[in-house]
Amino acid sequence: MLTSLHIKNLALMEDASVELEKPSIALIGETGAGKSLIVESLSLLFGARADYSFVRDREKKASVSALFVLEEEFLSRFPHIQELIEEDHTLLLERVLCPDKSSRYLINGQLYPLSQYRHIIDHLIDIHSQKSHSDILDEEKQLLYIDRYGKERLQKVKTQFQESYEKYQEAKKELKDFEEQNKELDTDYLSFQLEEIDRYQLKENEIEDLEEELRSIKDLTQVQNRYEELQEILSSSEPSLEEQLSQVERSLRSLMNAKPLEESAKECLMSLRTFTSSLHNVKDMYESLAIDENRIDAINERLFSLKNLQRKYGKSSAEILKKRDDFAKKLAFAENFQAERERLENNVLVSKEKAIKDAELLSKERERACIGLTKDISKELEELGLRKNGFIARLTRVELNQEGIDNGLFFVSLNDGLEEESLKKAASGGETSRLLLALKSVLNNLNPYNCLIFDEIDTGVSGKQAGLVAKKISAISKISQTITISHSPQVVASQEQGILVYKQNENSTTKTHVRALSEEEMIQELAKMLSSSEVSETALAQART
Repeated sequence: MLTSLHIKNLALMEDASVELEKPSIALIGETGAGKSLIVESLSLLFGARADYSFVRDREKKASVSALFVLEEEFLSRFPHIQELIEEDHTLLLERVLCPDKSSRYLINGQLYPLSQYRHIIDHLIDIHSQKSHSDILDEEKQLLYIDRYGKERLQKVKTQFQESYEKYQEAKKELKDFEEQNKELDTDYLSFQLEEIDRYQLKENEIEDLEEELRSIKDLTQVQNRYEELQEILSSSEPSLEEQLSQVERSLRSLMNAKPLEESAKECLMSLRTFTSSLHNVKDMYESLAIDENRIDAINERLFSLKNLQRKYGKSSAEILKKRDDFAKKLAFAENFQAERERLENNVLVSKEKAIKDAELLSKERERACIGLTKDISKELEELGLRKNGFIARLTRVELNQEGIDNGLFFVSLNDGLEEESLKKAASGGETSRLLLALKSVLNNLNPYNCLIFDEIDTGVSGKQAGLVAKKISAISKISQTITISHSPQVVASQEQGILVYKQNENSTTKTHVRALSEEEMIQELAKMLSSSEVSETALAQART
């Protein structure tokens, strides 16, 4: 339960703290004293949007903190909270409003992002008032209450459905993945691609070999140009260089008979003959080379035609041929593709039929739960002075989803002669508080909150009806701690602890304070509520009873 609350720098509360010691608590005080500020502070603590105009001193931080001591039974239902509590089962929550209009959320001193913070504290407090939201009004959660009312019998069927639905989802995913992975298995398209590559009759390394041959031919063209330059040199003079070399050779042979020059002339003659022979070899080799212009044209034409394959299937011969092999393999596999897809499609249909069948069983259990829930809540409404049989829990059929084939909605007809309306729409009227109290009397038993806040839950009731409201709140406090803001003496008297909220003027400044009341002080406050003017002995006597 909530054991202490600390509010700092919010509205008229400069620094207020209070200890909460009992399962049922009444917040009392004059109108305008600040009781609603406590509710608003708790709303802030539980993630409500902050109105920074409520910050007392906007140059300083404002904060709300609350300490909870949690029972084992509560923790067993929320293991994610159990992981966070201290050894003494305490959980300290804090919301800090910073001067820059940002917020910080802390659990036991550790910062959390808002989404995670809300998830952790989701079932600690539920606030009921005509101004605040209650999850009972959330139409997305009303089916959940129906399911909880059905207890173990319904939960067993629901588990069976969820298993079937999961298998159905898995079958759909398997089919989708199969089609995604094999989306290229279009036999017409594969055949076209295969035929297109085969039409060119590409050979292994053909592109690379042709490119190399073309480079070689281009190199020959360079050789031709260089040889022509050599020939020009050899023949450019008169007599030609070859004729001059012949003359030199004759002269050197004649010098070989001259004793002083014999050896040198002989050596020079040998070198000249070697040079002349090499020159003739170059000429012979060149004349053996042939540049086939037709071959160049053929290579260029073939390479140009293969550009289409390179653009679509790969730059190299190996890449194109590998693509060709891939297409051939896929085409072979495609013959079995349709059979496999039909098998998976049939698996989806069978698993869907099973899920729908289990959803139908779940729907029947929900119908049974709706009957019981309708009866119990209608009884509570009647006991609170509202119309007999004024509540209906109803199912509507929807498409198969993870919750089944049902949508659960609550309807009410609070007065004779009025048509039933959805709970969300009807809850805008004056009977909202008693309506929510009747609903919570039944629904909180299904999955109890740690603490319930009832703000003006007894609005518009008095006498016998106020006594019934008090009785309902007392019954709820046996399961969940209750904090009630009330102007009804019957409701306040039924609570185990009184918390007084009051204002004081201090140094020309009004401040709101909060303090726990002793038993005698509680009697005095009740007597004030029972008296129209000053507290009388009669009022005190009534308060003591």
